[in-house]
Amino acid sequence: MFNTHLSGSKRWFYSSFFAVATVCIIAFLRDYTFLSLVLLSLCSLGLIATDGNKKSVHVFLAGFILGPLSEAFCVHFGAWEYSNAFMLGIPLYLPFVWGNAALYIKRIVFHWD
Repeated sequence: MFNTHLSGSKRWFYSSFFAVATVCIIAFLRDYTFLSLVLLSLCSLGLIATDGNKKSVHVFLAGFILGPLSEAFCVHFGAWEYSNAFMLGIPLYLPFVWGNAALYIKRIVFHWD
């Protein structure tokens, strides 16, 4: 579907780059919501393209939906709170972070298999 020609080491490099970029975007740019969303979207597209298959889209969407829902549940019941909450007590960028994390975890599991 996408970059199926990438070698294993290149996939690791790109996946790691986008995973570290995701963490840095949230660490340093979380107060700039629009910029964070744009950059996180690019990281998401990069991670999906790095894996190069439809399953990556499904894994991303599962993380994108289920991760924030579980956090919203915990926030609702007072486990923690976000200073820049948008909807359901969570930040607007959080679904992208969860989706990207799901893809990176998929990459790690794939490496161990």
